[in-house]
Amino acid sequence: MLGSNAATIGSGKLWVGEYLVNNQERDLSKLFDLKNRVAGTPVDVLVNAYGRSDKEGRFTLSLDGQSFTATTSAVSLGNAEAIFARQGIIQKSVSVSSNSPKFTLKYSTAGNGDAWLDFVQLKSTQSINPGNNQLLVSHAGFATSDYSKVVIGGDFSGGLAWLVSDPARVSGYAIKDGSVNFASGKEDVRLILFNTNAAYTPDGGSKMANQNLHGIPECDLIIVYHPDFANAAQKLADHRIKHNGYKVSLAGVNQIYQEFGSGRQDPSAIRNFAKWY
Repeated sequence: MLGSNAATIGSGKLWVGEYLVNNQERDLSKLFDLKNRVAGTPVDVLVNAYGRSDKEGRFTLSLDGQSFTATTSAVSLGNAEAIFARQGIIQKSVSVSSNSPKFTLKYSTAGNGDAWLDFVQLKSTQSINPGNNQLLVSHAGFATSDYSKVVIGGDFSGGLAWLVSDPARVSGYAIKDGSVNFASGKEDVRLILFNTNAAYTPDGGSKMANQNLHGIPECDLIIVYHPDFANAAQKLADHRIKHNGYKVSLAGVNQIYQEFGSGRQDPSAIRNFAKWY
């Protein structure tokens, strides 16, 4: 985990998202759309965050006027080898009266503290009306032995449903009279619904140039750059070669992602590249 202004021992082991200011409420209401929620069904909420303070800290979640908390114990701010931050988890099933509920999160501590939000997850049962678009549907409440039925709103005649709960055993079902019947054998069901006349076309992507960062020769300086700054990186390399006599190599971040991050834009790929060299 990285602090907002300091490098710490063990940095890069955990990458978290948004910084939370102490005693300042963060409004998350606009991040979630519950307008198609089935009336009377609860909302399952999961918050994962981290607090760092020399005193006890508290995360307070407020959803539709109901509050839930998670406390985090103190850490030793002056000890570089101590635990950097404490995890706070709030996991609740909440009954809400509105499909546009007020949803806020706040971190508070009486000590010197910082906090980071890792993720927030809201799950609700919603009515299905895909129109002519492709739609991924998931539900965790189906029986595992009986046939299940999904009713689809709107005109979706001629559609298909692919059961993809088990990627190794994908099966297809026709959508008839606005519904699809299937036996999944799994409680957690994932379906892809689509109209055969509006199915997505696979994209082959772009051709990748050959690269070999593992073959970088021994050098004094490696410049890691974003493609937007390729020219500036080359100018810097030329300057160091001319004025310092350095042996310089260039490495684009996309090349690093491909070779050290399996193609994902993961900051740990840059760390792995630096560690390898």
